[in-house]
Amino acid sequence: MILDKISNRLQISLINARKISVNPQLLHLDNLVKQAYFINKFEAQKNGQHLRLSIKRKPTIFADNFAVYDIIDILIKNAIKFSNEGKTTEITLDERDGKAVVEIRDQGCGLTNDEVVRISALMRNQPVAITSTPFTTGFGFPLVKRLLDLQKGQISVCSDGKDMGSTFSVFFQTANQTIRKSINEVA
Repeated sequence: MILDKISNRLQISLINARKISVNPQLLHLDNLVKQAYFINKFEAQKNGQHLRLSIKRKPTIFADNFAVYDIIDILIKNAIKFSNEGKTTEITLDERDGKAVVEIRDQGCGLTNDEVVRISALMRNQPVAITSTPFTTGFGFPLVKRLLDLQKGQISVCSDGKDMGSTFSVFFQTANQTIRKSINEVA
C-alpha cells in the first residue's frame, strides 16, 4: 500500500511536470481488465472478499497500455479498500454507443449524494465545495483523472447512498470511433 501511494504521487508529479507521455497503440481492453482482475483477486481473497469478472464484449481501444491498466487497477484497489469481508466487487467490460465501458461495482461503504457530486465535480475539473464533512480522495482519483485526460477517456460515479456500495464507470472511445474521428478531422 505504501509503495502504491509513493508510485501514485510520483506519477501525478510527472504528469503535472509534463514529463510523462503516453504511447497510444491498439489494445484489446479485455486483456488489461483480466490482468487487473487476476492481480487484485489475491488482495480481495486476503481480505475475505470476492472479485467477479464479466466480459460481455471485447472492445479494442487506441490508448496507452500502462495508463489504462493503472486506471483500472486503482479503481479495483479502491473498491477492495472500501469494502468489508464477505463483500463482492464486480468488474464488467462492455461496449456501448461506440465506447468501451469498464464498470467496477462494489458492495462497500457507498457514498452520500454530496460525495457523489463532489467526486463528479473533481472528475470534470470543476471546483469542489468545501464542507464540514471530512472527505478526501487521496491520490487515486486525481491520478485516474489525469490518466483519463491523457487517454481522452471519461469516468462517472454513482451510489445509492451510505452502505449501499458504489459504481465507477470508465469510458474509452473504441478504436473504430477513434479512426472515424481522425478521418473526419482530415476531411
